[in-house]
Amino acid sequence: KKQISMEKVTIKRKEYNVVSEINEHTFKVEKDGVFYFAKQFAIRSQEFYDFQYNYKKIKNAGVMIPKLIRVDKSSGFFLLEWIEGKTIFDELLEHDLDDQILEKIFEFNYKCRVNKIAINFNPQNYVISNNVLYLLNYETIPYARKDDFSECGIRLWTYTREFRELLQSKGLKVDLKRVRPEYEENKALVLTVIKFYR
Repeated sequence: KKQISMEKVTIKRKEYNVVSEINEHTFKVEKDGVFYFAKQFAIRSQEFYDFQYNYKKIKNAGVMIPKLIRVDKSSGFFLLEWIEGKTIFDELLEHDLDDQILEKIFEFNYKCRVNKIAINFNPQNYVISNNVLYLLNYETIPYARKDDFSECGIRLWTYTREFRELLQSKGLKVDLKRVRPEYEENKALVLTVIKFYR
């Protein structure tokens, strides 16, 4: 997270202090001691309406996401509840994920499949807060089998070769004590899918 020069933003005629920039469109902001996510897009742009549309689709599917507090069409801002916690990526850096978390992501996958949408399963887009799993990315595409969690996401939610490659791409060290032969990794993944897939 990098600091930005912008000090305040106005959303629905209320000023918020900018704490940091999270990514290109997302800021951590604060007002009266309360933190929020603020997402900004070009005014009346397709991105603005896509975000609104995708947010509703994900919410209606029953996936846990931060509450949308304000929408300001005049500035292109969305104000959302701030979720404090570690990302799945950070959790997996330290230890294997609990069954409770894996069960929840398979539940998200099931709800999205039923609603014919696919979501982004990058572990950096999920936060655990008070034992609740939240999705922080609001992109969706029409569901296809190849986009199912069991096909494209699960290998980044365990300490597999793919996750280790992600670590290395970020200049992070691999914990060699956690590395298993690939056949063991694959067997464990199959057993996880059998246990939790809906």
